[in-house]
Amino acid sequence: GAPGSRSLAAFLLHVGLWASGLLVDGRWGTIAMTLEALGAAVFVHFVTQLSQRGTGFIPWAYLIGSVATASALLLGPGTFIHWPGTGAIFRHEGAGLVCASVAMLLAAGAQMVLLKAWREARGLQRRQLAVVMASSGLGLASVMGLAPPVLGIEVYPWPLLLLPGYVAMLTFGVLRYELMADLERRRAEAERQRLAELGALAATIAHDLRNPLNIIAMAVADVAPSVRSEVSAQIKRMDALVRDLLDYSKPWRIEPAALSLAEAVKEAA
Repeated sequence: GAPGSRSLAAFLLHVGLWASGLLVDGRWGTIAMTLEALGAAVFVHFVTQLSQRGTGFIPWAYLIGSVATASALLLGPGTFIHWPGTGAIFRHEGAGLVCASVAMLLAAGAQMVLLKAWREARGLQRRQLAVVMASSGLGLASVMGLAPPVLGIEVYPWPLLLLPGYVAMLTFGVLRYELMADLERRRAEAERQRLAELGALAATIAHDLRNPLNIIAMAVADVAPSVRSEVSAQIKRMDALVRDLLDYSKPWRIEPAALSLAEAVKEAA
């Protein structure tokens, strides 16, 4: 499959579980909130596979995320409290705050990997990374909706409403451009097949033309020198066209050769 497709599926599953925890103010909701750091590690896994950079950090991301998640589960991540406009909302406390901070740091690290890869990428891959990077920023903004309960500011958690858009944009950024990349590969394969067929056709034409040309050359061996000279010139011209056709149908190859810089400059001048 496409690079990062499995880790993307795992991360989207995590987002779904985490989002369901926001809607259930009970034991399941509390457990779901502890999955933040582990989910961020999965996101790091996805980003490094997609960008093909920093893959050596994947085990460390899982280790850090797992330790933070286990600590929150053992010590308690926080609690659901009554909140104006929502009925109940989760408030991180103690180990839960540490777990959330670890998740934010891992996500920020993944964002830096995306930024570096985007600067170096070109064409289709650059556009794909730009969409994934924008969706990652949207995801970081959405979880800011859980900051008011921690700060004790009674406002509606509007940023959480960005979460569905984050999932949609991330999925779009990966699937759309992977589909386009697949179409490019298919187009390139079709072009290679066309050139192969053209090469076979050129070889056939060359064979069918050169035989009559050789016969013509032998047939005019005893004619007047002026006629023989004219026929020979035209035969050479046709033979050159056949060679050009054969050269055009062959795949290009770059062959390194030694070059005198002084002579090249002299010829250019």
